[in-house]
Amino acid sequence: VPAMSNAGDVDGQGNFVWPQGNSFYTLSGIADMDGFANPGDAANKSQITPLVTGTGGVADVAALRVDLGDGERPYAMGVNSRDHKLRIWAYDNQPQAWTINLVITDGSPALTNGGFGAAWSHEDRIYFASNSGAGVYEVLIPTIDLNAKTADIRRVANSQATAINDGTTCVGIDFVEPEPEPEPEPEPEPEPTPEPEPTPEPEPTPEPEPEPEPEPTPEPEPTEPPEETEALAATTTTSAGTTSTTTTSDSLDPSNPGDGVIRQALTKSEETNDDDGSFPVGGLIAALAGLAVAAGLALTAAGQALWGRITQFFAGSILGAL
Repeated sequence: VPAMSNAGDVDGQGNFVWPQGNSFYTLSGIADMDGFANPGDAANKSQITPLVTGTGGVADVAALRVDLGDGERPYAMGVNSRDHKLRIWAYDNQPQAWTINLVITDGSPALTNGGFGAAWSHEDRIYFASNSGAGVYEVLIPTIDLNAKTADIRRVANSQATAINDGTTCVGIDFVEPEPEPEPEPEPEPEPTPEPEPTPEPEPTPEPEPEPEPEPTPEPEPTEPPEETEALAATTTTSAGTTSTTTTSDSLDPSNPGDGVIRQALTKSEETNDDDGSFPVGGLIAALAGLAVAAGLALTAAGQALWGRITQFFAGSILGAL
């Protein structure tokens, strides 16, 4: 053949069609040709001339027979790798070529950069797969307007990115349209992380209650001596034999209780001694009477001082008697 291309197809009538550059070629009856094992034995078809020129730049083509307004005719179609426009060739006895603008009307993603290297048809429908993995697109045949040079296209399936691919046509097999893939559900937004609860501030330690101050010990009320100490007087008259003893005390001066003078008078009608020379009984009785008076004196500070005088007195009296 005069030129080789990665783009090509065989239609239902056994015609091999392929574009190369801006030229479009056809070779009929290939199914009836003899096979050969050695490439050198191949029939020489290098003198074939292009059927139509002026358009091209497609990565693959697919052939089908449809009515585009002039009755049913054989057409080959491919998507240009640069401008993403549809190229159409009619290859019957009136060959023609068109460049068609593709329009997306159903909200499908726009065609991306790169070629559509896999093209195939089934009955009256035609498909193109993106080499970049952008998806499989269908050109809607009923929308092709050769006069207006427009057609609708939609995305119908996913595709894998690839650099080595080709399309094939299965003539006479029922077409099963793939179900449209559901749109992916958006990932739920993660719930916001709750802010940590603030650590509660510790309750303030209550200040210890102050220990109650002990009640002050009441000071003892001072014992004030009487302004004037009444004179203590005791008169004891004891009859013991013939001896009479009288004890008296003068009035006391509070500032000098020692100044008091105790007087003892012995009234002596008869001064006798016991026969055995023992201690006079009368003197002892007088001493006891003095002690009784002293007991009363000991109740006050002045009396205590006076009591000291009395004891000295009695001590002297007793020693004198002995």
